[in-house]
Amino acid sequence: MYDRSRYNWAASHILRSCKVHYGSSANGLEQARLFLNSDAVFELTDAERKSSGKNWYRSLATVLLTCAGPASINIPVEQRRLYALIFAACAYKAGAIGEHCNPALVLGDVYDAFGLNRMELAVA
Repeated sequence: MYDRSRYNWAASHILRSCKVHYGSSANGLEQARLFLNSDAVFELTDAERKSSGKNWYRSLATVLLTCAGPASINIPVEQRRLYALIFAACAYKAGAIGEHCNPALVLGDVYDAFGLNRMELAVA
């Protein structure tokens, strides 16, 4: 139970980063909230955290990379966009992104990594 509370705390910080740093829409935030609140995502993240010793943010990022790995082409684009947004927020919260980095450029790089077109961000 304690682990779930700590995960929920980290998830709330990830959602805040999605909104503040990456300008996520209300719908995007709701989709991210639903994804992060799922028991399966918590269990995968908790297992990764316990086996690797990483923090919650880095563990969730690893889970997302695993979900959107080489077979990501088979994952619907909307799902990959969600993974990319959450991954970018995890990277920010984990300290992997400097304070002075441009969030739009970071999200563009993550889009590339998740097989998405960064030009979509200019339209959004």
